[in-house]
Parts: sequence; structure tokens; C-alpha cells
Amino acid sequence: MITKLMDGLPNQSMAQGPFDEAVAKYMADLPLRGAEENALLADVSTKQALASDAAVSATASASTAKASADAAVLASGVSEWVGGTTYARGVSAWSPVTFQTYRRKTAGAGALDPSLDPANWQALARQSTFTPVAVAALNIDLSLGSYFTKTVTASSTFTFSNVPAGGSSFLLKIRLDGGSIALPASVRPANGSIPPLTLGKTHRLMFESDDGGATWALVVAPNFAN
Repeated sequence: MITKLMDGLPNQSMAQGPFDEAVAKYMADLPLRGAEENALLADVSTKQALASDAAVSATASASTAKASADAAVLASGVSEWVGGTTYARGVSAWSPVTFQTYRRKTAGAGALDPSLDPANWQALARQSTFTPVAVAALNIDLSLGSYFTKTVTASSTFTFSNVPAGGSSFLLKIRLDGGSIALPASVRPANGSIPPLTLGKTHRLMFESDDGGATWALVVAPNFAN
């Protein structure tokens, strides 16, 4: 009797209800879900990297645009300064001596070039260049740059011209193949004297003035190999 009753019960181990089917389907889908989530994560990471690169690029573009805008402001509507012309306060003009742009501090006219008249003109941008300028004779024209070169083969006396008002500095590189050099009396070398300059060597002379060229401080770096 007991045996027959047991035989009549359903086999629970073989039966599969709706819940079991859902669990089985979920387990079967897990690998696919994992792959999809990994792909989504990779896509999000890529988009974040692209967004970061775009932000950096935008910042760089903004800086470039600002520099261009600043340059345009300096150049737009600026004409050459003319002596004796009355300029309103805030008007800009470029100097025929230094080719830099200056803004008028006070309304008025004058005969002094803006580069030589700091009481009435403010430099908007100082041209700075490290392009070597070969000294044609023995005069160093500071309107041409701030880095000068000269090969000396005989005794030579240098002069300076077009010195800007206020502060100024420049470098003179001399290749001394013969003779000697002399400088204006306004030059004040470190320790009171120029160190010996060896023939057949290159020497660098660094000048600085904060009084419009009335006096020049001089530092010499001598005796480089040619």
C-alpha cells in the first residue's frame, strides 16, 4: 500500500514550475548581461576621455583666441605717431623709432617720440626678440632688437643709439679675431673693469640701464669657444 502511494506522487525532482524557468533563463542570460555591461562601461570611459580632450582643446583654443584678440586690439586703428599732433587721452599710436604701440596718458601734443616720453605715453606691448642682429658698423641701434652680434678684427669703439626711455637691456656677442674693443664712458662694468677677452674666442656682453642709457651696468661672460 505504501509503495503504491509513493508511486502515485509526482516526481518533484523532474518537475519545473514558472519560477524555476525564470531562474534558469536569468542564469543563462548572465554572460550576455556581463558582456553588455562591460561594453557600456567601455563606451562611457571613451566618452569621458573624449569630453576631457575636448575641454583641454577648448581651453587652448580660448587662450589662442584671447592672444589673437589682444594682438588685434593693439593693432586696430593705430596709426604712426606724428610730432606736434594733439592726441586725446587714451588714444594709441605706434612709434616710428621702436615700432611699438603706445597709449596717450594725458591729452596734448609734443615733439618727443612716445618711446622717449614716458610722462605722456604708456607702452602697450614691448617688442622682445632674440633674433640675432648683425652690427653693420660699430653703432648698436636698439630700435632693431635686443640681441646683437659682431666679429671684431681690429681695435673698435662701440656706440649706442635709439635707447628707449626708462629701462632697457641687450646682449652683444663679440667674436674677437683681432684688436680690442672700447665702450662708451656710460658703461659701468662689474668690479670696475672688463675682464680680459682672449683673441680667437667669443664673448658675451650683457648691458642693462634703468635711466634711459645715462649709465649702463655691464656683465661679461668671456672666452667661449668659437
